[in-house]
Amino acid sequence: MNCSIDRIGTASELHTFKTVDTLNESPDFNGKDISEIEEEHDVKHIKTFFVDSSGFGKVGEAALTYKQFQDEVDKLLKKHKTLKSCLTGIGQFQVYVSIFK
Repeated sequence: MNCSIDRIGTASELHTFKTVDTLNESPDFNGKDISEIEEEHDVKHIKTFFVDSSGFGKVGEAALTYKQFQDEVDKLLKKHKTLKSCLTGIGQFQVYVSIFK
């Protein structure tokens, strides 16, 4: 399973998506505060997920597996239809993915 969602480098735009299929394209906004992102991109923060990016995570661990993450975001998409995402924290084996509307 391809679950590589950690990105190197910075981006200027949030990733807009309508399905969970492209979540791995979330750009790197590591180091920016949520309020800063909201103001700069005129969005509202919905939730931040702690997600395994190594592909070795298991259900029941602190970080969601990529499949669990997709399932959680799919629930949000049912309510909001279109969302935006970015990485707000990057570690060696996990990432924080923030979701906005």
